[in-house]
Amino acid sequence: MGGGAGMEGGAPPAPVTTIVWDSAPPVHEARVKLEQRDYAELRAKDYYVVSMVGFPMRGQQGDAQQMRKRLAAGAAIERKGKDAIAASDVGFVRAGEKMTVVFLFPRTPAIEPADKDVTFHFKTGPMEVKAKFALKDMVYGGKLAL
Repeated sequence: MGGGAGMEGGAPPAPVTTIVWDSAPPVHEARVKLEQRDYAELRAKDYYVVSMVGFPMRGQQGDAQQMRKRLAAGAAIERKGKDAIAASDVGFVRAGEKMTVVFLFPRTPAIEPADKDVTFHFKTGPMEVKAKFALKDMVYGGKLAL
């Protein structure tokens, strides 16, 4: 006996999301070449831009401004032994059925190679997403590319 697939214990299945560090120069350049204006116009020079592709909009309540504040309050870039960098704003990009939430994080305090790893951490209600980025893998043109 039981409910539908993925409903064991009454919990809905976790949403499948992809986390992209959009302000990284190789990603930003690719988006410009693909003419993805919603992304190409991001203020990548002023902010670390991290996107969550496939955000489930179902169940989100309130007006857009309230939702932006709530989502921004739930996002941070964590660094070992240092204060987290809180998101200062979010934006939304819809592509067909998928919603992408674009998080903007101030570039100060700066993320440095000595940080080694950083983690994008997002939590709102029962949803929690973490994505770890190894900074040694984010070097482009001999420089840390964030």
